[in-house]
This record gives sequence, C-alpha cells and structure tokens, in this order.
Amino acid sequence: MTTRYLLDKSAAYRAHLPAVRHRLEPLMERGLLARCGITDLEFGVSARSREDHRTLGTYRRDALEYVNTPDTVWDRAWEIQEALTDKGFHRSVKIPDLIIAAVAEHHGIPVMHYDQDFERIAAITRQPVEWVVAPGTA
Repeated sequence: MTTRYLLDKSAAYRAHLPAVRHRLEPLMERGLLARCGITDLEFGVSARSREDHRTLGTYRRDALEYVNTPDTVWDRAWEIQEALTDKGFHRSVKIPDLIIAAVAEHHGIPVMHYDQDFERIAAITRQPVEWVVAPGTA
C-alpha cells in the first residue's frame, strides 16, 4: 500500500534543502502529497506580491491533490485543543495545525511536517504524523 500525506507548510518550505527535496520529490512525482484549505492559505502567506501569490496558487493546484475540510473537522479540532489543555499545550499548538491535523485524521492520512506541534497533537489523537526529515536536521 502506498501512503499519501497531507503536506504541511513546515515541510514544504524546506524543499530547497537537499535532504527535504530528496524526500518530497518522489512523493510529489507519484501524486502522494495533498493539501487542504488551511494549507492553501498558509502557502499564500509567503507570497511577496500578487504575481507570486498567483504562482503559488498554480503550483499548489497542479502539484498537490486537494482533500476537503468537512464541517466535522472544526468540532474535532476543538476536542483536540481541549485535550491539549490538560497537558498545558493548548496555547503552544498553532490553530492552523489543529485544523490540518483534524483534516488528516478525518481522511486517514498522515501529516508530513517539520513542526513539533504535530507530534504534540499526535500524542493526543494517536494519528500518524511523519517528520519530513529528522528533527533538528533541516
């Protein structure tokens, strides 16, 4: 079985690094990287101009499969945040990461990331997440 991943910007933004590129390129070539609405908006934040924003939009549409964000994801993100409160992490985990994790969980796919937030979330949800490369190496 081939694993498809929901790609977080923390991994995507490191694609210029050889080790990260080596990990992501084969997945991209095989169509195994996905995006969702919140990751689209995160990609857009890095644009330096309207033209750059359009280029990023074309890239994400052409390169990454889209997975939807059903209404149930919002309640699940709230539940995860509530559980993080018990561990004192509810303020340290970014809201977009909660939503991305809930989308990935809904679709049964792991998050490909380079962000400790997803490890904290996975400690609660037990969902699969994967560092794009080992932490501290990119």
